[in-house]
Amino acid sequence: MLFRSFTVMLVDSNICGVDTSYSSVNLFNAPVAGLIAPPAPLCQNTSITFSNTSSPGALYKWDFGTGPGFFTLPPGPQAFTYTTPGTYTVRVVAYYPFHNSCSDTAQVVINILPAPSPSFTMSPTTGCDVLSNVTFTDTSVGANGWFWDFGNSNFSFSQFPPSQTYTAAGTQFITLLITGTNGCQASVINTVEVYPSPTVSFTADFVCVGGVTSF
Repeated sequence: MLFRSFTVMLVDSNICGVDTSYSSVNLFNAPVAGLIAPPAPLCQNTSITFSNTSSPGALYKWDFGTGPGFFTLPPGPQAFTYTTPGTYTVRVVAYYPFHNSCSDTAQVVINILPAPSPSFTMSPTTGCDVLSNVTFTDTSVGANGWFWDFGNSNFSFSQFPPSQTYTAAGTQFITLLITGTNGCQASVINTVEVYPSPTVSFTADFVCVGGVTSF
């Protein structure tokens, strides 16, 4: 925020004499706004970070193109998530608070691509001790790439993954990450449950006929 200072002198006179007044005027260089969007593809429901390359020392107002307008944010990069595909104009205003004319605006136009819709079914989803031959059916929409994490240290890149076996008791998390034809990704998580079989155990005291004992 460089500036130059000027001294302005005013001389006034009449028949009674002469008077002189001085005042300082500070001339600031206006800020230069700048922002950079990340490279494509930019996808729905994915956090997008914009770089703020504006002049340091200014204040910044952002408009991500979704309404209701500008709002003030701190210096540095800013992240935003678009939940609806489409074209958006992102703007940043760099300004000095002491005068409205000391400001500059930069903008970029971005295209948010639709994310694919991941989903899958499983059978069976519950079992005791060991859950065997669990099959998975991909029901995603818009996918041309698949990555499965079965939660049992096994993985697959196939649309038609192999059946799985679960031997650990508890809830097991299965994640499907898909990639769309436009390069966007989305994931979904389902679970299977393995229940341990009950273990029966009890003790009894020795007792004579007709006596009372506790278990």
